[in-house]
Amino acid sequence: MNLPTSWMKVSLRTLAALLLAGMLMACGPSQAERDLAEQNAALEARVAELRAEVALAQGDLTNAEEALEAAQAERDTVLTEREALLAERDEALERIQALEGELEALQNAATPSSETASTEDPAGPNAAAPSTAAEATSDAPPSSGAPADGQASEDVTTQLAITEVELASARANLEILQNQLAAVEEERETLTMALDDAASARDILASDLGAVEEERQALATALESAISERDRLQAQLEAERDAAERELEEARMRVTGLTRDLEAALDTQRGLVEVTDAQREEIERIQAELDVERQTTARELEDARAQAAVLTGDLEVALEAQRGLETVTDVQRQELDRIRAELEATQNQVARLSGARGIYTVQPADSLSSIAVFFYREVKRWPDILAENDNLIEDADLIFPGMVLIIPN
Repeated sequence: MNLPTSWMKVSLRTLAALLLAGMLMACGPSQAERDLAEQNAALEARVAELRAEVALAQGDLTNAEEALEAAQAERDTVLTEREALLAERDEALERIQALEGELEALQNAATPSSETASTEDPAGPNAAAPSTAAEATSDAPPSSGAPADGQASEDVTTQLAITEVELASARANLEILQNQLAAVEEERETLTMALDDAASARDILASDLGAVEEERQALATALESAISERDRLQAQLEAERDAAERELEEARMRVTGLTRDLEAALDTQRGLVEVTDAQREEIERIQAELDVERQTTARELEDARAQAAVLTGDLEVALEAQRGLETVTDVQRQELDRIRAELEATQNQVARLSGARGIYTVQPADSLSSIAVFFYREVKRWPDILAENDNLIEDADLIFPGMVLIIPN
């Protein structure tokens, strides 16, 4: 009878193991693999973003360097123009100095002629208008008595006027050159500031590019570590999967053998069906007898508890009656002993029928708490004693000496 049942239990356990192994095989990658794949994807996406940022930063750096080179070239052009203007200014200054020298020489040369003209004609024009005197002299008819220096004085005056005009023109050109030079100088300062700003921007971009490159390298290192860890976990999982497959194959083989054994056990069990039916009928008969006995025991227990309650009431009345008497007769003493004996016998029957620990007769100064401490070493067990004797005790504080209590297990 036990052999087929044990084989069936073994077969069920083996089938459960096979189902579990199949579920594990069908589950696919583990949570660790999925988490690692997500981390790898996130790292690869971040590396791609950093590569794009590096390319963008490199493009910005190239543009900044090109702008810097263009600014430097423009600055060089402006410096070249400035040097040319400075050369022109120097030439103009030299020309002005030469003209001023010539003007001074002509003025020195014209001074004797003017003095001569003043001596000959005191009422004529003054020395501040040499050109007018020269024109008057040239328009007048020649005089045979004019001195020989008159023509020379007229030439000097004319040359002096021309030189003054050239000097004024040279000064005007000099002023123009100085204005152009100031504009070029202002443009040079502007380009220098722009060049400094471009250099600062280039340095900032170079610093940002270095930081991005460092982060990219750190993420690349982390990605390599994650890939290595993923490969290690994949190798480990493959090894575990291979081991699980081998165990599954072994379990299948065991299931095959157990299936054969189970079929043999079932064949044996089929031959024992008649015996099993007879035993089932015997068990049902015994169960019915036990039910009857249980019901009888319950009735007896109920009757005994009711009898114990009555006897306890009689005991309490008898004790109360004796307390009011000066002497107790033999009849009264015998009646009290009878009640006590019947009460103890009834409570012993209740303890036996209910499976209790035993009985206890209450002594003077006893309480449910002290009784619980005496039997259980725990004061908190007194409610159990009260519940077991609820047919006798209405108030936990109103027990009296002589009461016979049931002590539960």
